[in-house]
Amino acid sequence: MGAFDKIHAQDTKRNIAKGRYGVNQIDALFREYGTMIGNDTEYEVTKFLLNVFAVTLHDELDFGKARIQRVIEKLQNELQCYDRGLVTADDFIAILKDECKYEIEVKMIE
Repeated sequence: MGAFDKIHAQDTKRNIAKGRYGVNQIDALFREYGTMIGNDTEYEVTKFLLNVFAVTLHDELDFGKARIQRVIEKLQNELQCYDRGLVTADDFIAILKDECKYEIEVKMIE
C-alpha cells in the first residue's frame, strides 16, 4: 500500500465517521478498501448510527430503555445477516421500497 493509499484511507475513515457518506457509498468503500479502512472503522460507524437511531427513538417517540434494547437487538440481527452475506445493502433498500413504499434519502453534510 502506497503513501497515497494510506492518506486516502485515513481521509475516508474521517468522512465515514462524520456521516458524509450514504449506505451504498459506505458499502462500496468497504468492498474497495476493506482492509485499509479496517473493521474498527466499520464497528465505530455501526455503533454511531445505532446510537443516533436510539436517541431519535427516545426523543421523537418517547422510547425507554426496554423498547430501545428490543429494537437495537432486532437491528443487530439484521446487521449479522448482512455480515454473513445473506442480504445486501440493495436488498434492504428494495424491501423498504417494495413493502413500505419508502426510500431513504440521505442528505450529504457539506
